[in-house]
Amino acid sequence: MKKVIISFLVALLSTTTLSAIDYRGFFDLKGGSYTSVFNATIGVSTTHGIQLNQNLYFGIGANLSLYPSDNDFDTGSQFALFGDIRYDFGLTKKWSPYIDLKLGSGINKEYYTSDRVGEGSGSHDYYDIDGNMLLINPSIGARLRLSSKCGLNFGLSYIPFFYKIHPYTRNNGVEEYGEWKSKISNGIFFNFGIDF
Repeated sequence: MKKVIISFLVALLSTTTLSAIDYRGFFDLKGGSYTSVFNATIGVSTTHGIQLNQNLYFGIGANLSLYPSDNDFDTGSQFALFGDIRYDFGLTKKWSPYIDLKLGSGINKEYYTSDRVGEGSGSHDYYDIDGNMLLINPSIGARLRLSSKCGLNFGLSYIPFFYKIHPYTRNNGVEEYGEWKSKISNGIFFNFGIDF
């Protein structure tokens, strides 16, 4: 499989020779918050792929995110697999900026609490967070070069969280449901990691 991927990328980027291709891996930690749904999120990811030249990188990876318990939700989690494309503005520099994009799919697991679902009369929202989810993760940052093969990465990421709500009203024990509504919660995260 590795030979097939390398052959495809070489054909796609005809200016890149096989001798310029090197393995490169990443290990990253992240922490941040969403505008709604979750107050805080922490995560860890690893990515492995090929460095085509001094700038362009392609890889695949996995991410595990945890949503700590708050007043509305119990602890939840997401496991995702993704493809990664990254552009470093000069790996030989002491400090070099970079841009990065991860795209993939994840599986969420979340447990609801009665506070969010609603127990009394009036209007409430039922949140649907379990199940598959699209992962979109653009990042910008800077890399500190430690050696020819190793560096520290400091970045800022945006990750939207897609979910649905089912509004309903409860009066005297009778519930009336409205239509499902798709929602997006915007997340901003700080990243710290190492590449090797």
